[in-house]
Amino acid sequence: MAKIMESQEGLMDQSAEAYRRASTFYKAANDSQQANICILKSASMYSIQESLSMLADEKMQKDEAKSMLKDWMRRDPIFHRSKERCFVDNLIRIRYETKSMHEFADHLFFFDSAEKLNLWELTMLGRIKDMTVANDVQLSP
Repeated sequence: MAKIMESQEGLMDQSAEAYRRASTFYKAANDSQQANICILKSASMYSIQESLSMLADEKMQKDEAKSMLKDWMRRDPIFHRSKERCFVDNLIRIRYETKSMHEFADHLFFFDSAEKLNLWELTMLGRIKDMTVANDVQLSP
């Protein structure tokens, strides 16, 4: 159903929602690979439509972030054991579990001390911080 809606103009939001529901169905059926594909497809469509308000649900955001991280680990076996993967995994944990802005800042500082972050990486991390503030997520001091 989602694929049909995807091909029709003006039904992108409905198609993204159908993919999201399909991911829930696949999760219930213990087909995590198909569920992750649906989640990625849904997230892609939401970003294309700039409907990030639908992604405000923290659980969905965390699942999508972890799904994207797993996708990179499947694509690049070296990334699976890299310090960059550990860095991103810890950022996800801090953002969605501990919610401590101090821990977030400390984690960035220590990683930057060991491996200098470039301008693009700093820009992306700034956007994560701005999205956190924009979504009124209360990070503990």
